[in-house]
Amino acid sequence: MLTSLTLEQGIDRNIITIPSNTPVTEAITAMSQVRASCILVVEQQQLVGIFTERDVVKVTASQMPLEQLNISQLMTADLVTLKLTEIINTFSVLSLLRQHSIRHLPIVDNQGYPVGIVTPHSIRQVLKPTDLLKLRLVAEAMTTKVIYIPTTISVFEISQIMAKNRISCVVIAKEGEHKQRATEEKLGDNLAKTFSSSSTKSPIPIGIITERDLVQFQALGLNLSQTQAVEVMSTPLLPILTSQSLWDAHERMHRHRIRRLVVVDDCGLLAGILTQTNFLQALDPNEMYLTIQTLQQQTEKQTAQLKQINKHLQEEVAQRWQVEEALRKAQECLEQKIQTRTVQLAEANVRLRQEIKERKNSEASLRESQEQFRVTFEQAAVGIVHVGIEGHFLRVNSKFCDILGYTLEEMLSLNCQSITHPDDLETEFEYVRRMLVGEIKAYSFEKRYIRKDGSYVWTNMTTSLAHHTSGEPKYFIAVLEDISDRKGVESALRQSESKFRAIFDQTFQFIGLLQPDGIVLEVNKTALDFAAIQLADIVGRPFWQAPWWQLSPQTQQQLQAAIAQAASGEFVRYPVNLWGAGDRTITIDFSLKPVKDETEQVVLLIPEGRDISEIKQAQAKIQQLNETLEQRITERTAQLEAANKELEAFSYSVSHDLRAPLRAMHGFSDILNRRYSSQLSPRAKHYLERIEVNTKKMSHLIDDLLTFSRLSRQPLHKQWVDMMAIVREVFQELDEQQARREIEIEMTNLPPCQADPALLHQVWINLISNALKYSSQRKIAQITLGCKSNKNGLVYYIKDNGVGFDMRYSHKLFGVFQRLHTEEEFEGTGVGLANAQRIIHRHGGCIWAEAKINQGATFYFTLEGDSAIDQQLGEQFSRSSAD
Repeated sequence: MLTSLTLEQGIDRNIITIPSNTPVTEAITAMSQVRASCILVVEQQQLVGIFTERDVVKVTASQMPLEQLNISQLMTADLVTLKLTEIINTFSVLSLLRQHSIRHLPIVDNQGYPVGIVTPHSIRQVLKPTDLLKLRLVAEAMTTKVIYIPTTISVFEISQIMAKNRISCVVIAKEGEHKQRATEEKLGDNLAKTFSSSSTKSPIPIGIITERDLVQFQALGLNLSQTQAVEVMSTPLLPILTSQSLWDAHERMHRHRIRRLVVVDDCGLLAGILTQTNFLQALDPNEMYLTIQTLQQQTEKQTAQLKQINKHLQEEVAQRWQVEEALRKAQECLEQKIQTRTVQLAEANVRLRQEIKERKNSEASLRESQEQFRVTFEQAAVGIVHVGIEGHFLRVNSKFCDILGYTLEEMLSLNCQSITHPDDLETEFEYVRRMLVGEIKAYSFEKRYIRKDGSYVWTNMTTSLAHHTSGEPKYFIAVLEDISDRKGVESALRQSESKFRAIFDQTFQFIGLLQPDGIVLEVNKTALDFAAIQLADIVGRPFWQAPWWQLSPQTQQQLQAAIAQAASGEFVRYPVNLWGAGDRTITIDFSLKPVKDETEQVVLLIPEGRDISEIKQAQAKIQQLNETLEQRITERTAQLEAANKELEAFSYSVSHDLRAPLRAMHGFSDILNRRYSSQLSPRAKHYLERIEVNTKKMSHLIDDLLTFSRLSRQPLHKQWVDMMAIVREVFQELDEQQARREIEIEMTNLPPCQADPALLHQVWINLISNALKYSSQRKIAQITLGCKSNKNGLVYYIKDNGVGFDMRYSHKLFGVFQRLHTEEEFEGTGVGLANAQRIIHRHGGCIWAEAKINQGATFYFTLEGDSAIDQQLGEQFSRSSAD
């Protein structure tokens, strides 16, 4: 009888506790990760409920929405518990489990807090009556009533069957003809069958699904209604024969870390199932007493036999005295033999010592080898895993965890199928099947795994099978290399090759690849189509023997010389005529480019040709047109220069000739206004005022026209000009005219330039006056002056927030007497911007404007100067602006 102290060793203290408000999904995930058969619910340091694998089966079968439920809604609250101090012996605990038909008995302390749990599995770890188990057969303890199902039934329907029948597992089987018969029960559209020993037809087991498997499926979030049993069942099975002992079953369950075995007969047909409960029933006190009684009967029988033998021995003693003398005589002979044997034993002892020494050396070598294996396993640059026959990970190294993104503990709670890409499952199942039946010893293929973050990772996996000394499969050994980067590179290379092949073949130019000696390696489709030939016609032949070069021997010789020159590392280029299909001839711009390796040796030549026949014809036409155009330009230039001189003379003459009549009109109107004002009617006075205003306007127009005319004749006196000083001077001149206005002026650095200071002063007067005038309707006028640098030099600009203008009429801005606004809106003569443009053009620059209606305008201008100096000034200006 085992004591309570011994039973305490059988209490599983690795329990999981959660509060009552924990979501059901989190509880299932926790059970799945540590492969626990139950989880305890604690509230305020008190045990309030238990949630087992069977509860998971029930809730799965009920189709309740797990995401909306807490553990308190599904746990078993009516608990059977046992205090740690109340434990009497093992069999009292077994009786308590049988009395309440439970498989989990929580053990609590005196305050009611759970300290562990007792299960059939934990009790079996303590109760190990080896002799009793060896005396009992599997057939005596197994459960003969087994629920089995076909492979096509869904996992959801399986959960309903398990919940309805209150069973912990179902067997997946196919029908087999034999001496038994199965009874059937309907469930939905599928057929679940109950096997019993009284049947005449027996199924062949091929897999099993347990409560723990359903917990795993729920934790993984599988669609149980859409998942068939054959996809997720534990296979291959590890069945045990009815004729084997319970000790054999105990050893197999312990070795493979499983809690139930499918029992088959000698023909491999389903005979029953063996669970932890069956073991405990075999250890029932009544059963043990019956066994002891049987042993006692056997002992009494053997005692009687021993007495009979003793009697015979006494009779034989007398006979021994008779042979004693003969024995003494034989002793002398025996001692001689012993002496000889002693020498032989001494020699054997020496040999044995040598063997022991060699064995110790072998053991030391073995330990060193094992340590080397451990270091190699843990520090390998590839993933290494040991996988149990049922698919669970037994041992994994750090690299494998890194590849999949899981911790070591997380990996050991998973199985191989759950993290394998669905498209690779069938392939691997087939490899595993062939390996288990002995068709192959190992296999390799590129396999995809599902990482913890949901992404896929490509691996190159090689798998072999380890065996027990008995030849029975032990576990799988897999070595995996992460090839995701290689897969990405291969895909990129394929896309790149396809892209460059398309470019190579579809370009309009002739392109090829040659060896340094001129042997053809590759030619694009454009060149092949031109000569109406196939690539096979010229690959491996000298390039100069190809049809394109058959116009003349000189063409071929020139090409040979060019190839030799390019093979020496020089780039060769020249125009040449090529022959094409239909006796077509074209002129191409031909080149040979050498390709060198890292040692500067030429390894390839790239011939390239561009059709320039039309270009040659166009060049001839262009040359002819240029000659004609130059002649016309010369003639037109002379005509324009003469016309400009006449126009300038005319403008100057007209301006002077118009001043005399204007002065007369202004004088006479002034006399009339002063002398005869009292005699004039209001209408007459109005007419005189109109005459005076218009004569003044005409005078301004004549002044502007004279200025415009003088700009063409006035010589340029270029010098370095301080642009900032000129702009400040202009603002001072215009300050009195704008005294009553509120004006904001922003001026950035304006670099100096080479120009005529007087003319440049006139440009700024016109541009600044223009900006002030057209922003006069704004409450606050905003004027910005600055400079920016581009590839052509410096660009000066002035920006305002005035009325702007429509860019459709920008071509009228710089015309003489051209205005985009009426005189009633803004006064002016329409000559100022024309003067500015003429001055800028005389400096070799250009002027332009950008604007939007009611959003202001910006005027830009450039001045011709020394390009190097302007570039240097632009760089300095850019740096100063950045600072």
